[in-house]
Amino acid sequence: MQHDFVEAIIREKDKVFLIQRVSKKFPDYWAGPGGKLNPKEKSEKAVKREVKEEIGADFQIAKTLGFCGFFKKDEKSVKNQEIHAGFEGNIQGNIKLNKKEAKAYKWFTYEQAQNLKLMPSTTYFLKISYEKPKVPVFPFKVRKPEEMQKLKGLQKKEEITSKTNIKEPKTRITKGF
Repeated sequence: MQHDFVEAIIREKDKVFLIQRVSKKFPDYWAGPGGKLNPKEKSEKAVKREVKEEIGADFQIAKTLGFCGFFKKDEKSVKNQEIHAGFEGNIQGNIKLNKKEAKAYKWFTYEQAQNLKLMPSTTYFLKISYEKPKVPVFPFKVRKPEEMQKLKGLQKKEEITSKTNIKEPKTRITKGF
């Protein structure tokens, strides 16, 4: 079973807001607020919900940073693949930390954040947000919808794109010159 997650990179001028996770899997790691999508939930709605649940503030999406995927554990099967969607934006309202989700929060410069114990997806999304690379940076195995289709045995591209919230690019085919 594939798990889909969202993460918010909350920026204000030269600072980024991170929370220190309470997690058995990643104890004391820092990350942007986020979490798992509910069944049939859109990524944009999920990231707003997760930010509200974790820090009590409203999240306004400025842009989509992208997607990254990697395998849990050492087993490289589709059921162990995670897809993370990253969004950059800002928050409105007072911060009220949900202690079940995080034990601390803080605003960091990008340079300070790079010295923290970061979640893998957070490292990726911060790099995209701050460094704005001209060439995509893929620290994890990212799969195209066609590859996922083959792996999952699904017949329709629509099934893949709706499950991963990836929009198919529009292409134009021309004949001749």
